[in-house]
Amino acid sequence: MVKVRRRTMLGMALGIALICAGSTCGQPTRNTSASMNRYKIALDEFQKRELQAAVTDSKMALEYDPDNADALNLLGLIAAQRGVDDIDLAEKRRCERGPVGQSLRKEADGYFAEAAKYFKRAIKARKDHAEAYNSLAAVSIRLGRYDEAVLYAKEALAYAPRLMRVETARANLGWAYYYQRNYVKAEQELLQSTSRDPAFCVGAYRLAKVQWDQRRPGQVIEALETVMRAGNCPILEAHQLLGMAFVSEKQDRQARSWFKSCAELEPASCVAEECKRSLALLPGGSEPDDEGDEDTAPGSTDGDANGG
Repeated sequence: MVKVRRRTMLGMALGIALICAGSTCGQPTRNTSASMNRYKIALDEFQKRELQAAVTDSKMALEYDPDNADALNLLGLIAAQRGVDDIDLAEKRRCERGPVGQSLRKEADGYFAEAAKYFKRAIKARKDHAEAYNSLAAVSIRLGRYDEAVLYAKEALAYAPRLMRVETARANLGWAYYYQRNYVKAEQELLQSTSRDPAFCVGAYRLAKVQWDQRRPGQVIEALETVMRAGNCPILEAHQLLGMAFVSEKQDRQARSWFKSCAELEPASCVAEECKRSLALLPGGSEPDDEGDEDTAPGSTDGDANGG
């Protein structure tokens, strides 16, 4: 009797196993439509800077479909944004050089590492996710993983038609090469980046930084001045770099203008402190020019354009 019962139970178990082999027994039912709807809500929240709400809805999208690559990518973007916010708090909105600054930078690295994990999951879910590759390259640079950043940026460019802006991937690849001190390849990629969009502020700054490190201040001015005068480049380091290039070219009046705009755009930032020191070292210190506004930098209180 016992043997019969055991055979019956074994038969039932095998039957269930065979039935489930071709179905989703024990697995949540995917609902890709509901997942994408929830992802779109999360994306809207992210764009409104409602980060916690965006996290909640992105994770809900994954409950409907664990392989929703867009939701995974968005979670990576949210984590990366939180890292950037920490860096900005430590270096732009304030200049925290002590324990508080160290803690913020450490927390930022944690967010960048978290972002990298989500981007990798997005790529696993969709092999041709160009934006995830590009974002992974960007956070790898933040984490000092330059070899990896080169590989990921190249992967992003391999799927270039799927990128929203190809020039951003070129800029990331060039920036990774820069940190590897491969200046030839860095300049090549960044020239291609800015050739696609001459007003691309990030690309122009990075190209100028490569040229500055090779002691070519004239080319720094050529790379940066036009895009900076358009008034839509809020990168403080770009204002500072132009000031430094004009000092090297012995054009103190123009240098003063760019150091001044650097000091005024984010007055509490670490870069602004450096610009104020550079300004004080110029002949005449930080006194305003007497020769009109012709060389006033965008973002300066003397100018018409707002560089912020």
